[in-house]
Amino acid sequence: MSAAIDAAGRYHVAAVCDGGIRYLTSANGSSWKETSFVPPIDRLEVDPQLTLDGNTVYLAYSRLAPTDGGCGDDGLQDIGVYTRSRHLPNGSWSDPVRVGGKADRVQSFRVVDGVLHLTITTDDGSGPLYYESQAGPVVTQLLIPDAVTTSLRVGDDGHPRIAYATGHAIRYARVDGSHLTIETISATNKTNLVAPSMVLGPGDRAYVVWTQSIDGGRGCAGVEAGPLDGLYFGTNASGSWKTKRLSRTENQASLTLDPSSGRIEVVVKNGLPLIEFTSVGGDSWISKKIPGTSGMVDPLVRLNPKTHDVSVFAQKWNDSGSRVYLLTK
Repeated sequence: MSAAIDAAGRYHVAAVCDGGIRYLTSANGSSWKETSFVPPIDRLEVDPQLTLDGNTVYLAYSRLAPTDGGCGDDGLQDIGVYTRSRHLPNGSWSDPVRVGGKADRVQSFRVVDGVLHLTITTDDGSGPLYYESQAGPVVTQLLIPDAVTTSLRVGDDGHPRIAYATGHAIRYARVDGSHLTIETISATNKTNLVAPSMVLGPGDRAYVVWTQSIDGGRGCAGVEAGPLDGLYFGTNASGSWKTKRLSRTENQASLTLDPSSGRIEVVVKNGLPLIEFTSVGGDSWISKKIPGTSGMVDPLVRLNPKTHDVSVFAQKWNDSGSRVYLLTK
């Protein structure tokens, strides 16, 4: 699932449904319009990524081809990353256009001034991870060394930033032409650091959350929690990286930032209800349960740029599938 809120306060959501991508939009959060993208025959479309560039909303996704599979093979062959776009408020969606190679799969996606920025896996997910940009017909690709998962943003200075996990470290890369300037946010060989989520604030300062778990493979044997397990936050707002553990329970997390007030909002699936962590500056945090969210997963927290209110998108599964919920305050 992916979600965004545009400058006029309109909501945009994309999720996987029956092997294809379903896009929903609403001006008020109550009445929704839906568009379903039907993939070609014998194809699946997954990994939706929504982003906004001025008055244009973009959608990127991965297209897969089911195969017979086998030992160590999930039976899904990556056959490329595709993008669509539409002009707001009432434009029609463009036809899909492939970006990059045939074996690519999208992880993160942003568009600024018409230039596409992506992080992609290659070779059906078994190959290295790359940063990729496309400006018109020109495609540029840079290797992200040792990257496993990524979070991508583009700064006000036009340079992309990438927070990424290598397994035992969270690193931060600034893209400058054909070069990556890389810093280490946090590292340890005693636990596994995974799933970074990043936003950029004023001055292109970075704010990142990630999880640490001694059970890197999340095996079914039920490995006991380690002393360093948990949800972590890091920022370079002071000029150097500072990190803090927010919770001893590691789980799915998302964050957003209100640049006008400096308020940081983190939402995490931390047990039965979703938990909200709030801070100004990142030193002192307040946490509380979000009522009515028992059983919800995959939370995404977003700032409404029109009202500066916070919205949370989450999914809840039952026997017939999943539903997407919008929570506002």
